[in-house]
Amino acid sequence: MELRGPGGDEEPLVIRAFVQASRGERDEIDPSIFRYKPEEVVDGDLAEWIGAVYALLGDRQPALAWLRLPSNSETITIRGFSGIRIGTS
Repeated sequence: MELRGPGGDEEPLVIRAFVQASRGERDEIDPSIFRYKPEEVVDGDLAEWIGAVYALLGDRQPALAWLRLPSNSETITIRGFSGIRIGTS
């Protein structure tokens, strides 16, 4: 089964890993997910999803390493509020 999207997109692979992690199916997760290094990923969504996979598996330290990346912090505006910081500080 092909899990990568057009152009080698990693999203389908990571989303599948997310679902498998939520079910406790660590051995079913594609090993390439665990080969990523936080310093090599510039896509904030991808970093957040990988962090979530580790968190769902109960792997606290790797999860925190992924979820504390600067790319996971952004300032957004929500009607009635401004300057809300999402992510870590």
